[in-house]
Amino acid sequence: MRTDYSDMTPTEIRVAILRALTTQAAIARSANCSKEMVCRVIDGKVVSDRIRRAIAETIRIPVENIWRSYYLSYEPCRRGRRVSQGNQPMTAAR
Repeated sequence: MRTDYSDMTPTEIRVAILRALTTQAAIARSANCSKEMVCRVIDGKVVSDRIRRAIAETIRIPVENIWRSYYLSYEPCRRGRRVSQGNQPMTAAR
């Protein structure tokens, strides 16, 4: 495994899954998602914290060590629409 501060490559993650004597399908079953979704998360095409944590738990490597660039700069997102600074009600045009 690498010692620098870069993310693990998809190939390294897949090798770690094989070394853990499991499959991507087993991870998908435990995370209650599709096999394709697990593959997309591993390839970095989709970001899903729930699936990333399921992968990390399965291969027994902290999630922060697998996707370092994401979790070292991670700030929880605020859901919903942004509130305007004025917060004034809209009035009908006359």
